[in-house]
Amino acid sequence: MADPLLYQAPLGHSVSAHRVHGWCAIERSLDEELIAWRTRERSRYEIAKTVCAASPAIDTTAEYERPCPACGREALTVTSVRVQLDDAPRLAGGWALCLHCNATPHPVMEDPRG
Repeated sequence: MADPLLYQAPLGHSVSAHRVHGWCAIERSLDEELIAWRTRERSRYEIAKTVCAASPAIDTTAEYERPCPACGREALTVTSVRVQLDDAPRLAGGWALCLHCNATPHPVMEDPRG
């Protein structure tokens, strides 16, 4: 199929219907086009509902004015990203940035208890 942004339908036809379905109500009945649009949107809704329901909750926290290992100043911001899974929140990642020396030391991601 042609590029959707450059696609053109025959004169008097629906460009959007031709781009999505390959035809429009001029070539078939208006009822068929309406059913095709409803079926497409229902499928998109079901897919979006499934994807959104499976997405975990994400929580981002930041700790400010921590000692920087590079310059020693209390200007380090440490950001942690946690993902809420079924059993408990888990540390998924993070980063650190010193506002004084622009160092980016990676924070320790492991649990201190081992």
